[in-house]
Amino acid sequence: MKLKMMYSFLNSDISLIEKKLEETIKSESILLQQASLHTLQAGGKRIRPVFVLLAGKFGTYDINVMKNVAVALELIHMASLVHDDVIDDADLRRGQPTVKAKWDNKTAMYTGDFVFALALELMTNIKHPLAHKILANAIVEVSVGEIQQFKDKYRFNQNLRDYLRRIK
Repeated sequence: MKLKMMYSFLNSDISLIEKKLEETIKSESILLQQASLHTLQAGGKRIRPVFVLLAGKFGTYDINVMKNVAVALELIHMASLVHDDVIDDADLRRGQPTVKAKWDNKTAMYTGDFVFALALELMTNIKHPLAHKILANAIVEVSVGEIQQFKDKYRFNQNLRDYLRRIK
């Protein structure tokens, strides 16, 4: 199934995901909300939510549960990109200024933390301990991978096994 066909097949569900993402990042802190919205509006393929929605089509499809999981995964991805831009000192992502570039490093780090926390908060609506464990493990793996990437930044004699473990 081509990506374009997959998206058209799930078009109404993806619209729900986009709305839920926008609702979820609302905050009492105008700065956190603006920085989160800036990251969200930078775009992306939303491939993680698409995979969650597709998986839901193979079983009992409870759109509310699937929507929360899909949004949580996208938020984790967004948060990791915001943090990654600080680590990599990146000024642009997808042709747009990063949160770090538009505001500063501290705003970017707190925005990433805020978005991670929103993902975890969303998952509290799901009464499935294994889902919580998988999500928490994903955040741990991202953190470990980022530290490993940072440590190996100028190590040119890396072996393939270490590289593959870091990017998994």
